[in-house]
Amino acid sequence: MKTKSSLVIATALTLLAGCATTPSFEKAVRAPATASSTPGRGPVCLPIQRGVNGAVADTRVAERWPDESYGTQSVAFAGSVGSAARYVLVDFDLGAIPEGAVITRATITLHASTNASAPSIVTAHRITTAWNEGTVTWSSFGGAFDPYVEAKLDRVEGDERVARFDVTRLVHAWRSGEQAQHGVLLKQDTSSIAFATSETAAAAQRPRLDVCFTVPGTRDAS
Repeated sequence: MKTKSSLVIATALTLLAGCATTPSFEKAVRAPATASSTPGRGPVCLPIQRGVNGAVADTRVAERWPDESYGTQSVAFAGSVGSAARYVLVDFDLGAIPEGAVITRATITLHASTNASAPSIVTAHRITTAWNEGTVTWSSFGGAFDPYVEAKLDRVEGDERVARFDVTRLVHAWRSGEQAQHGVLLKQDTSSIAFATSETAAAAQRPRLDVCFTVPGTRDAS
């Protein structure tokens, strides 16, 4: 008789959407989301998006208003107001990805409320310290991000309001323990773009991380 792998993990489509009302992303109390995978097969692609699967934290910080917190607002700006910068902060719960999984691709998708076309050059950077969606401000954040550009905005052909960032290398570093996971920061030196946050009413427009991975192993013998 053919044996079955003991690894049986429910797919994202059956997950409860209880994380949709989570006001902040606290890694110590993550609710475990899961994905379907079979050792030795793949890749499996898992979407992480508030209200669909997993917890997401996102907000903005603004240099001109250094003590203001924006965690409850439905948009976040990457760009500047005059010479004052504004950054988008976003982090995704990776608890659904099985231990030992090999990340093959990871892409962040955002929806802009303004046109995301050129000459906008939005860059993604690794955040280097913990932050809380409900309380973080420009002052408390303190510019805690790596200047190295992890990814640049890639426009989706046919819909200039959809922006994607390839963060495969960074997600791999998080899962392997090479880097501490605190999310990514989005910035640009000119102009300004408003992105929908996880507080927006349109669930499909909330920030989403798609992670594709394989689980190393040997297929069961017949």
